[in-house]
Amino acid sequence: MRKTTDAQQITQVTNNSSMIGSVNGNLTVVAGNDLHATDAVLYAANDMGLAGRTVTIDSAINTFSQSEQQSFSQTAITAGISNPVIAAAMTANQMRQDVKHTNGDARLEALAAATTGLAVKNAIDAVAANPSAVGGIGISVSLGTSHSNSNSNASSSTAAGSSVTAGHNLTIAAAGGGADSDINVIGSNLSAGNNTTLIAAGDINLHAAQNTDSVSSTNSGSSASIGATLSLGQQNGLSFQLGVSGTKGNGNGSDTTWTNTHVSAGNTLTLQSGGDTSLIGAVADAQHVVANVGGDLNIASLQDVSHYDSKQVSGGVSISVCVPPICYGGSSVAANFSQEKMNSDYASVTGQSGIHAGDGGFQINVKGNTDLKGAVISSSDQAILDGL
Repeated sequence: MRKTTDAQQITQVTNNSSMIGSVNGNLTVVAGNDLHATDAVLYAANDMGLAGRTVTIDSAINTFSQSEQQSFSQTAITAGISNPVIAAAMTANQMRQDVKHTNGDARLEALAAATTGLAVKNAIDAVAANPSAVGGIGISVSLGTSHSNSNSNASSSTAAGSSVTAGHNLTIAAAGGGADSDINVIGSNLSAGNNTTLIAAGDINLHAAQNTDSVSSTNSGSSASIGATLSLGQQNGLSFQLGVSGTKGNGNGSDTTWTNTHVSAGNTLTLQSGGDTSLIGAVADAQHVVANVGGDLNIASLQDVSHYDSKQVSGGVSISVCVPPICYGGSSVAANFSQEKMNSDYASVTGQSGIHAGDGGFQINVKGNTDLKGAVISSSDQAILDGL
């Protein structure tokens, strides 16, 4: 008797982007209070201007989760004959019958021949290890039952960033709220064919968006059997066998990656903040970069990290009892136990944060402190030769 169950559940949320565009002219969006664009596409063939008390351009989060539960149980009565020579002969006969159905396929015929050869080798090895086994034979009947269960869960969250593109000039301004007038760009791309200008009375925050993945699983299983064997050989007569075994394990993993923010200009990129300017998981690049920071300049690269650990334990006991006068020979007990563990950690920067200037070089003025963590501020060789 066999019973199998499999239950699965999937939940998925995917966001649809918003879009505002001007395919021939300019695009201007002004908010009296806060301007907030999430998973948006903003496009202007010519100039674009975005303004508000605060301006936030960020990502929506797409999510996915899956859970699955599986179970299996089986109870069966089995019978068999044990003898290495007989086992090899039975395998050879089965392979001979199977070859008749290969339709002349040379590969399948070769596989059948190899299987027969392996069975013969196993018989020779068994007899060599125990010469008395060639004359022994056992007829066994057993009742066995087995059960297994497994559960798995997986989930992910993926950032879907915004895209802001101007064919000529892009200007983003945050004002009217004093030090609270910030520009926040998270996991998104800003670009202009000519100049890109970001001006904030408060802070300019160019940050990465986080992506996560996680998995977890558990499994367990058990089996038991009881049987009797009528044998001639090392044990003569009727013996009884009992066996039990079990296994249990679990695994857990998690990944964190980052979708960096990119701000670019074909000509000049200007960053002007009354407060701090931070590029945390962000890249700014243009032929010429100008930054005037009223507070601190912080640039840091973010590491993608991965962790996984698992543990599996299994064990079992088997007993063979020979009870005189119905059996002559020895009784035996065997036990086994095994345990496997794994622990893995990985961390690496896949996208370095920084400011990259071309032949026009960079001009960076910071009133406060400048802090670089795994970051870079660079320009082209020509800019260095020109002292820019």
